[in-house]
Amino acid sequence: MYTRFLNHIRRFVPLNKVEEEILLSLLVHQSVNNKDFILKSGSICDAAYFVVKGCFRMYVPTVRGHEQIVQFGIEDWWITDYNSLERRTPSDFSIQALEHSVVIGIQKNTRKNCFKKYRNWNGISESFCSGHTRLP
Repeated sequence: MYTRFLNHIRRFVPLNKVEEEILLSLLVHQSVNNKDFILKSGSICDAAYFVVKGCFRMYVPTVRGHEQIVQFGIEDWWITDYNSLERRTPSDFSIQALEHSVVIGIQKNTRKNCFKKYRNWNGISESFCSGHTRLP
């Protein structure tokens, strides 16, 4: 399961075996049932999620009570509310599984501490944001 994640990370940062083991020890594996949420509007996002299996939708409720989808999170892709994650503010978005899914999460504080300790890991931030909104 972690092979796909590591292959993705290696596109941005070279890791030796020790660094891979350290990184893997910091990750949280989560199985998500169809229609369950990894983030609900109004809560603070606490992790960046890498989709290993399945599909998610990220949406915002409209003033008319509808849901506007702003992003799909597919396999080998990141999905999270980066503004909420970085600024520790309530999210406007909800992220919901569209089928039984598996994600790998990395907590904000864990990520920040690692990037301070392992300077060459800073490229992992680019992995989180590739094709997404850049972190401030």
